Amino acid sequence: MIRAGVGHSSNPESVDAGVEAAKIAMTQLGQKRADFVLVFATAAHQPAYPAMLHAIRQITKTEHLVGCSAYGIFTTDAELELTPAIGVMAVSAGDVRFTPFCFHHLQDRNEAVGRAIGRLIRHSDGLQMMPAGRAAAARRSNRSAPVAPGASGAVDPFVEQSGQENGQPLLMVFPDTFAMQPTLLFRGIHHEAGPVRIIGGGASEDGTLSQTYQFFGADATPNAVSGVMMEGKFITTISLSQACHPIGESMAVTRSKGNVVMELGGRPAFEVFEQLIKEHGIEPEQVGAQLFVGLPVDPSHTRLQRGEYLIRNIVGANPRQGSIAVATEIQEGQIFSFTLRQPDETRAAMEEMLGELSQIHHGRAPAFGLYFDCCGRGSSLYGESGTDLALIKKHLGDIPLIGFFTYAEIAPLGQVTHLHNYTGVLTLVSQID
Repeated sequence: MIRAGVGHSSNPESVDAGVEAAKIAMTQLGQKRADFVLVFATAAHQPAYPAMLHAIRQITKTEHLVGCSAYGIFTTDAELELTPAIGVMAVSAGDVRFTPFCFHHLQDRNEAVGRAIGRLIRHSDGLQMMPAGRAAAARRSNRSAPVAPGASGAVDPFVEQSGQENGQPLLMVFPDTFAMQPTLLFRGIHHEAGPVRIIGGGASEDGTLSQTYQFFGADATPNAVSGVMMEGKFITTISLSQACHPIGESMAVTRSKGNVVMELGGRPAFEVFEQLIKEHGIEPEQVGAQLFVGLPVDPSHTRLQRGEYLIRNIVGANPRQGSIAVATEIQEGQIFSFTLRQPDETRAAMEEMLGELSQIHHGRAPAFGLYFDCCGRGSSLYGESGTDLALIKKHLGDIPLIGFFTYAEIAPLGQVTHLHNYTGVLTLVSQID
């Protein structure tokens, strides 16, 4: 049986905080040792990350520890931002196997690192993630690729389910956001491993470090991606909650170049942009924090549907040229919408998602939950801390839960892994009887 215990500490003394959180997690676990440990810790602890992780390993008696630095953390009993904090989850595996890993030198090597992770999945015992011909072709094309150092191998449309019964492990990844190129990283993983489900988040900090850290054992290093492959008798339910909601009409992009949009529905893009700012009374200095772009994942959709679109930042505007620039490439002919960051709508959507999730999970008590939430949610969205955690507990009870505030969220929509923004990704893991 899968068992989990979770602890947290806001003690500013790093090693003491790690010991405190780990002891709480092990007490809840009710075991003398953990098979796997997940750790998220805020930037205030960065100088002592190695010593803190070493102390956690001593308490939990495990070699298998991964995690990353965080702007803030979630546990069953705490949602903490901008304060020294650490969260620890200790897991007893039962019929589930955890294979932790860390690949270094992510910068400029995202696809090669992704392929290395994919090979780790593909070569796992008992898994056939690709047809033999495709796997052989992948091996041939990758013979000269560098081996990533640091590797170790020891329903509703917005809900995705996976588990060993359909041959798919669950992959958690925590990349250095400053070094990550998501398209290349995900492409490398899927090229080698096929349609594996990937969740996680871009590691974060509080703005004082200008880099993030990935945890593996007692090591904490930047420019890496840590994570774990989880396989065995379990089922996962992955759900998304978005904080930016559509406003105005969805329009076709009628002229664009790269990430610059010149025309929407035959009108200058800046004209549409400016009109929405006026209609919704957005102050000029707040535009970048409130108004975003929504792009449907399914190109056949003519409007945004809940949980089926990606949120991207507006990174520039040119009134003279009548254009706006977006933080992704935009194709002519695709559907384009503006979205507004709205706390009340987000709270209502979170309630609706959790209500549906509790039914979709078929009354099965989750062994544990994982919540990866954008730094742009939390208190900066709601005006107070603890809103999402309170809603999760209202609908799901006091399940063992851990997560962190991310710089970007990672989750699948359909069979494709996407990078999300201003989104909460909640994953429930349950034992299969």
